[in-house]
Amino acid sequence: MNRPSIVRELFLPMDQAWWDGERFTLGAYSGGVRPGQRGVRLQEPGPESAGASTEKDTQRDFCALFDSVAELRRVPELGELVLSEETRVGEQSGAVPGKRAMFGLQCGQGGRFQAEGQAAAECYRVARRTIERAGYRIEHPRDPYDPSTGFTGLHRWAEELRLRRKRDWRPWLLLLLLLPLPFLFRSCKSAPPAPPPPAPDTLFNVPVETDSFIILLDKSGSMGPYFAQVRDEARRLLEERSRDKSKQHFADLIVYDAETDSVLDELKPVTPENITRITTYLNDMKAGGWTNLAVAVDLASKEVVRHNKKTTLIVITDGEDKTVRKMIRDKRAVKAKFGDVPVTVNAISPRLFTPGADPRPANFDEEDLAEFCKIFNGRFGPVGTMP
Repeated sequence: MNRPSIVRELFLPMDQAWWDGERFTLGAYSGGVRPGQRGVRLQEPGPESAGASTEKDTQRDFCALFDSVAELRRVPELGELVLSEETRVGEQSGAVPGKRAMFGLQCGQGGRFQAEGQAAAECYRVARRTIERAGYRIEHPRDPYDPSTGFTGLHRWAEELRLRRKRDWRPWLLLLLLLPLPFLFRSCKSAPPAPPPPAPDTLFNVPVETDSFIILLDKSGSMGPYFAQVRDEARRLLEERSRDKSKQHFADLIVYDAETDSVLDELKPVTPENITRITTYLNDMKAGGWTNLAVAVDLASKEVVRHNKKTTLIVITDGEDKTVRKMIRDKRAVKAKFGDVPVTVNAISPRLFTPGADPRPANFDEEDLAEFCKIFNGRFGPVGTMP
């Protein structure tokens, strides 16, 4: 880190951070560390002054950040080094408005970031997320970064970077809420409002608004302790549907780790026999493998197309899953797999099974899952939270 070609000030402070296994980290109890005078400058373009413009400062800092990572990767022991998701963002000190961001590091991901393109793509992802979470949007470049160009292309992307602060709509929303007050008493003599529509059925308080649904259950190793809860909640919902004689309901359960399996092989009517098949499967299921939602979505799309009726997919997962980000990038192709059949995708993590848990995405993987749900007009988290 003392090499002249490495800008130490852009990373977590050397006097407070340390290597804990594969991560260069501040640890769990250092949330109060906020950069003010060091770190990458996040600034909007401003008028030219005696020195470089604020836009150029930001571009120069990101170039130095990516170049420093590329230089560190030349060390044989750090051949898989990339930026980690542990970042610190704070208000910038001084007269120039903006923020500062310091970045953590990680190394040793089982060969996942050995290739330069994959490593540069991960650094781009972390940098982009940090920019968004700091309250900025990327105005330019409009085209996404091409991982095949490696760190050289990442440097060129940073040279053209231009940021804008996201607009804060909260004051205007408050004003809109206050506007109806003068008309409150005029409406007292109007006809009583129509009764609200019945609340949709739910699975762990995740809405299931269609007559057909598929549960996509992650069966990777860390999900084992939750299978019994999923079984009981699935049985509850299925039995509610089976008692509704006003319409016919359909369901299936698809489980996945690196591979995927359909319990009923297709969307089938919710009958006592099929409820037993699903709950028995969950009783006997063993956890194992890694997480690959993409294979489950692919299998679900085939069942939905054959069924040809509006369907809800409920994803239950807790693990890191890089296929979600890939599906977001390829959203048109993923949506095309379902043809013209309307599909909603909702998702939940086992940490939200407990009432009162913070419903906001807790990490980058949950943020990816929330973004994927929005592509299919769905939501991450239980009813009553922001989609």
